Amino acid sequence: MLTGPHPVVASAAFLINALKPKARQIGVFGSYGWAGKAPEKLAELLSNFKGELLDPVMVKGLPRAEDYATLDALAATVAQRHQGLACR
Repeated sequence: MLTGPHPVVASAAFLINALKPKARQIGVFGSYGWAGKAPEKLAELLSNFKGELLDPVMVKGLPRAEDYATLDALAATVAQRHQGLACR
């Protein structure tokens, strides 16, 4: 939205930055029309987050088959890391 994240997402990032939860990773995915700068803006909003920001999955316009494959890879990364933490 106007080259940045949706206001609700920005608000959530602000809360994460302020509350500093024990989360170990954050993944970002979304779509855009002409300026996909939301991941950079979110990284700025999360300056106090001590975990890892995973590589974002951003799609221009409607997703294609390769975009779904990239999103599946992000989900697999999150699942693999949760297994390592004994999360269920």
